[in-house]
Amino acid sequence: MPSEIGTTEDDLNSLFVEFEGDIGLSAQINDFQNRSIKSEDPILCKIPNTIRANHEKEYEPEIIAIGPYHRNRGYLGQINPSLKHMENMKLKFFIDLCRANNNEDITKEDVLKTITTAVQKKAIIAQIKYSESSFNMSFEDFTKMLILDGSFIVEFFIKQEEARLQEIPMKFKDNAFNLLYRDLR
Repeated sequence: MPSEIGTTEDDLNSLFVEFEGDIGLSAQINDFQNRSIKSEDPILCKIPNTIRANHEKEYEPEIIAIGPYHRNRGYLGQINPSLKHMENMKLKFFIDLCRANNNEDITKEDVLKTITTAVQKKAIIAQIKYSESSFNMSFEDFTKMLILDGSFIVEFFIKQEEARLQEIPMKFKDNAFNLLYRDLR
């Protein structure tokens, strides 16, 4: 019988640590990043302060941060408290997405390994597309962010399509597409 997927961020982190330990990619990835990707020019840069100055609120997410830029801008370098609820919702949506597979022979570890492997292959390229000075995030944290943010977006649209809006938090439900669009821009 497949093991149950945990519901806390600690459960997910322990799975990532367990999986990463099994494949031992961390040192190899960090070495590769330090050697070869510094020459890439970023294409995802933060909007300069001179442009943001008079319209700061327009550039800040209201309910959800997707991507690295707003991730650690809140209290003491942690996730902004106003966005924390949706960070937990990303984890829940990831778990829902993993559970969507009706094949009892596939375990949470199988799903996590498949997703993590696929994302890790693209994460190095994705990470170098961001301006280095814009965020400071380890490869492992960046990979987790890609997985959780991507899973949230996919599962959000699945819930919309399947009319499972009751699974979306009330704060997000009434104007969901507009708020998501606004925060993603």
